Amino acid sequence: MATPLTATPIPAYTAIPDVPADMQSALNNLEKFAIPRFATTTVRNSTISAPVQGQMAYTNDAGLWQYDGTQWVLVTNNNQQARGVIYVGKGGQNATYAGTTELAALRFTGINLETGRHYRVIFQVLTLDTDGGAGATYNAQSSGDIRLRLALGATAGVTSTQVATVRVAVFGDDSSRSMGNTAVGAFTVAATGAYSIAVCIVTTGALGNAVRLLGSNVLTVEDIGPAVTEQAGTTLF
Repeated sequence: MATPLTATPIPAYTAIPDVPADMQSALNNLEKFAIPRFATTTVRNSTISAPVQGQMAYTNDAGLWQYDGTQWVLVTNNNQQARGVIYVGKGGQNATYAGTTELAALRFTGINLETGRHYRVIFQVLTLDTDGGAGATYNAQSSGDIRLRLALGATAGVTSTQVATVRVAVFGDDSSRSMGNTAVGAFTVAATGAYSIAVCIVTTGALGNAVRLLGSNVLTVEDIGPAVTEQAGTTLF
């Protein structure tokens, strides 16, 4: 069929539109342009032996890279991001102790930490009991202070670095209980590896089967970002 003035034929539309199929075709084409992901930069380099300028790749150990024609340049750095909570441990115990002013009441192991990162540790106490349940008791009013100390160690059974401490407010008689105390601290590690954190009960007098942690006390470790070099402040006045 032609138009009266130009004799130009009017195209005949014989194909029936299929919107779902057309959208699927577009999605299939988009999948071809997905940025490749690799575990490490070493795997990336061995897989992409001849990169071209503008090519992009993502590695789990670093982030998003782009090839500038000469070398791979990091576009976004995973290490600049806080990773949030990386470990949660719960525990309590009914054991009693004697003849010491510090005991490792709970120990949380298998905490994987990396050098160059900054961590925050939080320990929430459900119940600290000053009546050990085996005869002798510890009276905080007459015997002195009670504190919780979090100690970081390279292996289970060995504590080395104090990362947090909090005074436990215990009032009343020998069988009083203190609830809701929280110890918070921040730290870094010198080497990447698996660490343990011991929750220690520290007193100024011998425990004498007197103090224990009860219930599902919670220890949380958070990765709050890359470790940075501290700078001294400037005195203004």
